[in-house]
Amino acid sequence: MYYFLDIDGVLNTKGDWSRPFTVNPACMANFAEVLRADDDPHIILSSSWRQGLSNKGDHADTGNLFNVFTEMGL
Repeated sequence: MYYFLDIDGVLNTKGDWSRPFTVNPACMANFAEVLRADDDPHIILSSSWRQGLSNKGDHADTGNLFNVFTEMGL
């Protein structure tokens, strides 16, 4: 299955938005559970994170995002 992932609001909550490019551990755990139930998941990053910039000009650390996925065993 293909998952079109928008990070903000999926892997974090509005409460996390005060720190740009934050992944909430509880949200990530929920998403990981969905992915683990899929035999062949494909993630398509459809977030502004894919460009490495926020609308404020802050830089996203997409490498960190991939590290979080790796740490979750994904």
